[in-house]
Amino acid sequence: MPPQLKFFNTYPQLDLFSFHRVAWWKQIVVAITYYITALLSHTFTTYPNTGSTPIWIPGGIAVGLIAIWGYPLWLGVFIGVFIAEFTIFQAWTSVKTLIFTILIVVIVTAGKVLSVYWMEYLIANKYFLNTAKDTIQFMVYGCFLSHLPVAILCPLLLCIFGQAPWQLYTDIALTWWLSDSFGILIFTPLIVAWHKNIISFNHLLHRFWVESIIILLLTLVISGSIYTGHNVEYLLVPLLVWSAFRFKELGATLLLVIITVIVVIGTVKGYSSFVQESIKNSLLLLQSFIACIGMTTLVLNAILNENDQVKNELRLANTSLINQNESYARFIPHQFLQLLNKSSIIDVKLGDQIQLEMSVLFSDIRDFTQLSETMIPEDNFKFINSYLSLMEPAITENNGFIDKYIGDAIMALFSGEADNSVKASIAMLKLLDEYNNTNRGSPNRPKLQIGIGINTGYLMLGTVGGKNRMDGTVISDAVNLASRVEGLTKNYGVSLLITEYTYAKLKNPSNYNMRIIDTVKVKGKSQAVTVYEVFDADLPEIKYQKLATLSIFAEALLLYNQGKLVDAERLFNDCLQKNPGDHVAYIYYQRCRN
Repeated sequence: MPPQLKFFNTYPQLDLFSFHRVAWWKQIVVAITYYITALLSHTFTTYPNTGSTPIWIPGGIAVGLIAIWGYPLWLGVFIGVFIAEFTIFQAWTSVKTLIFTILIVVIVTAGKVLSVYWMEYLIANKYFLNTAKDTIQFMVYGCFLSHLPVAILCPLLLCIFGQAPWQLYTDIALTWWLSDSFGILIFTPLIVAWHKNIISFNHLLHRFWVESIIILLLTLVISGSIYTGHNVEYLLVPLLVWSAFRFKELGATLLLVIITVIVVIGTVKGYSSFVQESIKNSLLLLQSFIACIGMTTLVLNAILNENDQVKNELRLANTSLINQNESYARFIPHQFLQLLNKSSIIDVKLGDQIQLEMSVLFSDIRDFTQLSETMIPEDNFKFINSYLSLMEPAITENNGFIDKYIGDAIMALFSGEADNSVKASIAMLKLLDEYNNTNRGSPNRPKLQIGIGINTGYLMLGTVGGKNRMDGTVISDAVNLASRVEGLTKNYGVSLLITEYTYAKLKNPSNYNMRIIDTVKVKGKSQAVTVYEVFDADLPEIKYQKLATLSIFAEALLLYNQGKLVDAERLFNDCLQKNPGDHVAYIYYQRCRN
């Protein structure tokens, strides 16, 4: 696996000798970097000839580079440590010093590898700046505990080999431990964050370039004040917080490094408020400050990252819920839930029901069985979905909703005015006519015909089913009657029939072109019901002919109902002379004759 993916492994693999995985130039880079920064850190030495400094910069850099480039980088670290310690302790002076130096180099290098291993093992190879828990584990194990053995053994070797007096062992050990730990605390997060977030950081810099300049200028102003004897180091802390919120962990850790260097130099030069009577006290106070701002910055960044992760998860969850609701709405319409006074499908329970007066629309394709026999199943589904998708807008745009599809049939409900159901039906028939003229013009694709029946009345709308499966439905004689009336359209050869109950609920029946068709007793009903034909959606020539014979047809129907069949027959015949395609007039004409 490529080294840049180390933080996303499942378990850390201590592949110390897989040198082919780390380019040779990386070994050289880490060796040179370690050596140069070691000399820089050594300029802040508090105890001569001990290498004990306030902060050991190369330690943090070495741990960070091993973390992103791989364990085989220990070789470059070893070389860098050796050159640095060889120079600092002047190992060329004697064999004893050379042996001492080599032991120091081995222990220091092992400490860096141990730091990375513990960090990856305990954090499960994740990006440790993402959560507060992982960040704290990094600080505890990767920074402090991993270098406790180094801090014990290296000062011990210093005293054994005569590089430092035994009375300074505790001070040197404490300083060594804290300087190593703070070096990792300050520099390792910067390197890891840089490796992972440099692209997003550049975007943030371009987006908030004014704020970045302000932060930099304020840092320079406060730094100048520190070096002129003003104890204003703590004014740098708000800039860290600002940077963390605006520029995430990379911006904050970069500023943290700058601030750390500023206060260290100021303290060593005797300018900062951390300067005390003794080097020991100055060092402890300085390191306390570094620890506070370092750990606070890292934890703050981790909390902000967690917050961003939670926001993203909530955003994804909301998107998922929206998609789920949209999917549920395809099965259970929003209008159905609203009628049940439910805000969400989650609130719906088995047995929920409400009594309402509604208009029920049934539509069906004529001779669909014969039509479907000419198609393979796949084409059948495509055809049905194409047709149903065409019809749906006419219903929804007229304040109705589709309760269910029954094969090619549609059952729709309208809770508002009865006019909505009639207008929807007229729109459906006009859309079908357009569809026939544009999509079904070839001889082998016969034009579609549908019948629509509408009835208005009280019904029970609610949920039915069992414990594990339920569905929304409506139950009422009004529903059954609408279905029976749709069936009558086939008998009378018309496209749209409404019952007398729907007619009575229309705001102004004269707004529609209609005529009484019959008073019939449908199957399952004991009482007869009057049905009306609405022919607004008929072809213009057919519509004109029905309007031209409307009064004659009405008079003929009245005579027929009065039993005056001879006179009725004559008038029905007149209707057929003017409108030969009037199937209803033909039915009555045959009734009169028989």
